Amino acid sequence: MASSSRAKRTEQKEFINALTLSVQPAIDKASSAEAQLANQSETADSQSGDRWGLSPSHWRPDHAAGN
Repeated sequence: MASSSRAKRTEQKEFINALTLSVQPAIDKASSAEAQLANQSETADSQSGDRWGLSPSHWRPDHAAGN
């Protein structure tokens, strides 16, 4: 009985490892794309702030809402 349980745990670990290896490239690609978008957004924010003579830190959402 114990060997059957041990074999099942080993099989489960092997399955999880195989699954992890199969999805890791997609996770890495998504993480890279997310980081790239964040960098583009920061660049766009700083460029638009420079264009208008304001830094993004001066922009306040409550003013845009008319409050």
